[in-house]
Amino acid sequence: MIGCTLVAGAQPVDEVLQPEKILKLIPDRIREFYPSADPQSKLIKLGTLRYTMAEKSFSASRKLSIKILLFDYKEAPIMYNQVTRKWSTFTTIESDSLILRPAKMNDCTGWESYNVHRKNS
Repeated sequence: MIGCTLVAGAQPVDEVLQPEKILKLIPDRIREFYPSADPQSKLIKLGTLRYTMAEKSFSASRKLSIKILLFDYKEAPIMYNQVTRKWSTFTTIESDSLILRPAKMNDCTGWESYNVHRKNS
């Protein structure tokens, strides 16, 4: 799972991406995978907080699957801070069978998890 700050075209800086726009940021195809469910996107309102989310799922042979969740917390910074703060409190584990560690890039914070034996994340 990765949380990122994105800039998308002519979108006003102080507004969240509309559900149909955030959905377009997720690829329609992943090599050797096929879509396994209908894509979903929505605008969520909690009091004065607003954010959008999009989800696409893909499957392949041998029970492999990928689920991509993308959130725009532009109008809900407290929620973004809660999610990323939680990742920073997790204990890093790197062994022959499991990898659990923070994933940090420019303007992006996330959490990486990978099971070596099952070859899934």
